Amino acid sequence: MQHSPWSRQYTQQSGQYGGQYGNPGVVAGGVTSAQSQDRRFDLFPNRIISIVFFVAMLLAALLSSFPGGVGASGLRCKLIFGVVMLIVAACGIIYVFVKAVPRLRLAKDTGYGWKVSMSGWTTVVLIVIAMIAGMVMTSFAASDYSTGPVTDTVTFVGDGTFRKSYRSHGIRRSRTTASYYEFQTDSGKTFRISLPSGYEDLMPADLEYGQRVTLTYYPRTRILVPDPAPKIAG
Repeated sequence: MQHSPWSRQYTQQSGQYGGQYGNPGVVAGGVTSAQSQDRRFDLFPNRIISIVFFVAMLLAALLSSFPGGVGASGLRCKLIFGVVMLIVAACGIIYVFVKAVPRLRLAKDTGYGWKVSMSGWTTVVLIVIAMIAGMVMTSFAASDYSTGPVTDTVTFVGDGTFRKSYRSHGIRRSRTTASYYEFQTDSGKTFRISLPSGYEDLMPADLEYGQRVTLTYYPRTRILVPDPAPKIAG
């Protein structure tokens, strides 16, 4: 029995699609794998997930080591970082969309259907989180830029430090990357101001729990303004 050139061409294309897109149900040459009956195309293959996860881990590392700052320079750094997160999230959406659309068309043309694995959904969630975080950070910084800082007398209610672990000469060590101070307004609202390592001297040295402190800060981003310096209310 002779096959038409068109049927042979379709068989070769099916094998190429199976090898190119990693469909577990189709292998090179159009031979169906007996080990897996799921022939659906995964819209987010491992190479796409690996790239997105790499970018997410890079952003997390940058965020943990982000120096921040105080005053207008600290607000500017937060605005820049928020814009960078928005750009990265937008690039992630475009990249995933461009890679997923051809696979979706191929799944429709071959009739095998499509699917999204758990790692694929995790990738989508990471991109959405980055987009939301970038929008919030950017909007808060832009709002503080437009309205400026506020000066208020608040109650000091707690403090602490952020520490980062690292390995040096085979020994795990840790260092303080930032300190935070918690205050409560007269309306009962509690907020936290973080200071990068080296800026702790901006706070009064004899500050004790329950004391009233007059300080100037940006209300949305909670960034301290060093001039005028915080002082204990008389």
